[in-house]
Amino acid sequence: MHGGSAPAVRAAAARRLATAEVEAELENLIAFESFQGITDPLQVMAELAERALATERALAARVNFLAQDDRLRYKAAGAGTEQLRAEVALWERWHKQAAHLADRLASHNFEERRVRVSEEQGRQMAAVLRVILERMLAGVIAADGLSVEAQDAIRGRWGELVPVVVPQELRRLSSGEARP
Repeated sequence: MHGGSAPAVRAAAARRLATAEVEAELENLIAFESFQGITDPLQVMAELAERALATERALAARVNFLAQDDRLRYKAAGAGTEQLRAEVALWERWHKQAAHLADRLASHNFEERRVRVSEEQGRQMAAVLRVILERMLAGVIAADGLSVEAQDAIRGRWGELVPVVVPQELRRLSSGEARP
């Protein structure tokens, strides 16, 4: 056989049709999505790397399942040759993609940047909390009609406690520890 009736040509045509169907389905799925642009490309890359790794792991589980019963290869009808299952090729592709994205993230010091951003956000939050607490303290002291000495003593103790208590509570919050 030759031309359009050859098994290899038919198989390639079937693959092209299947690919076109999947692409059309994906286009329909995202047709009504609201795109807002990428504000943090490294975060997007990290999310893609997470998805790629999750897909790679799911495919690895599938390949391992098939390998248990020695079903990784099969004889293709009409081709007369042994074929490797599509799951193996998909796993290899996603494995390479996950490794590539992880490598790109590592080359951009992604985790280091994320830690720096988190630390800066923590410092900003602590500073805002200190200002809020200081304003509240000033309001309480002014309303009570305390002596100047008592006000100074309260401010002194307050100044000692805030730098200790605020970071402790923020660490507790970030660790997920329940508040007593």
